[in-house]
Amino acid sequence: MARILALLGLFLSMHIHAEIRILTFASPPLVNFHKSDDIHTNHHFTGFSVDLIDKVFNDTNSKYSIQSKPIKRALYETKAIQNTCTFPIDRTQDREAQFKWIGPVAINRYALYSAPNTPISLTTLIDAKTYTHAVYSGTAIANYLRERQFHMYETKSLLQGLRMLLSNRVDLWVADTNSAKLLAEQAHIAQLKPELIFFTSIGFMACNNETPNADLYKLDMKLKEMYQSGEAQRILHLDE
Repeated sequence: MARILALLGLFLSMHIHAEIRILTFASPPLVNFHKSDDIHTNHHFTGFSVDLIDKVFNDTNSKYSIQSKPIKRALYETKAIQNTCTFPIDRTQDREAQFKWIGPVAINRYALYSAPNTPISLTTLIDAKTYTHAVYSGTAIANYLRERQFHMYETKSLLQGLRMLLSNRVDLWVADTNSAKLLAEQAHIAQLKPELIFFTSIGFMACNNETPNADLYKLDMKLKEMYQSGEAQRILHLDE
């Protein structure tokens, strides 16, 4: 009996301290990918949201690993596999019951950008409906525009959308203002300014519904504590 209880205790200990597998995707400056020298992984991750997640896990002595996946694949695996989470994800009504949520881990303002030296005058979002748009596939903003029957090309990355804009394959590029600013700087584009900022979204970490509540509760409580102290806002650069 003592041996059985010891084995049960070991099992419960392993369960309580199970590693959380986190999936994410390129969304600079929130999430950036870099080539890694580690033969066991193909990326090293940095970014505002990555720093926030890392701080939350480290301060709660929680183990995690992080991998890159396209948004749609990340959501599919998170929904199907226990102890799996993905971020930064928009917490939409249709997703609400499919996951457990921790956040916010990101705050984005989405804008419409025209090509440099090709201004398009926009006052409201309705004004943009006659134009073609490049938008990152799998994002809530893509769903938002699709539901409103905008003419869109869904891209595999934000950078692909910028390239389509610069090559005049679309009239407008849909991107959050932080990502657009960073990608424009990297491409040495000084004239890229938003024609219209039209949507603000709050990004969360979505977790598989079978992930133990106790594991997620301590993460969520730590994050709330960081917002109360202002530390989370500083890490996300929301005070700039």
